[in-house]
Amino acid sequence: MPDSMIIGGPTGFSSPEVGTITLPDPAAMSDQAIIDLLRSRLRDVDGQIGNITRTLQQQTSQAQALGVQAQRLNTLRELIGHEPYTDVSNGNLRLDRPLEEADLRLFEQRLGMPPNSLGTTETLALGEVMRRITIGGQSMSGVTNREGLQLRADTLGEQIRECNSGNEQLMIKLQSAMQQRTQIVQMATNMLKAGDEARDAVVGNLR
Repeated sequence: MPDSMIIGGPTGFSSPEVGTITLPDPAAMSDQAIIDLLRSRLRDVDGQIGNITRTLQQQTSQAQALGVQAQRLNTLRELIGHEPYTDVSNGNLRLDRPLEEADLRLFEQRLGMPPNSLGTTETLALGEVMRRITIGGQSMSGVTNREGLQLRADTLGEQIRECNSGNEQLMIKLQSAMQQRTQIVQMATNMLKAGDEARDAVVGNLR
């Protein structure tokens, strides 16, 4: 009988996250020693699961925040992407176009901004309104045409895709770690059974 056994291969597991687990021959260990050793392995895997879960939650929150920003940007594009705010002949924004109070309140409502955050009763030019609108922590003052709006939208879209791709990879790691945890529990059961059988065989040979 070998001096040790490896949890790996067809009846066990090995992964970059946890690695191949090498354990002594169950016949040479007490049941409590087997349980203590496997409990230690479970703590390792549970730590992996906890870290992956926290990172996944953080990235999910980030993806949701990016989604809200993309939605606000699309709303802004709807509000200013046509006459009288955009010159349809060349796509340039009419930054000197004045917005009355009713326009300001409409912009605030559609963009989910606090009331009067764009001003009170004053009349503002579109350029000043763009300066006061921030999406993703960045002022929209640098946007002067439809191409600028599209560039902002493309940048947000790429960030969302990268975040979602990272989440998919984390989900795969989490599923793998959960499977490993199940296999550790099953391996503990198998080891205890194998130890009992080995000890029974030794007793039988002594008779």
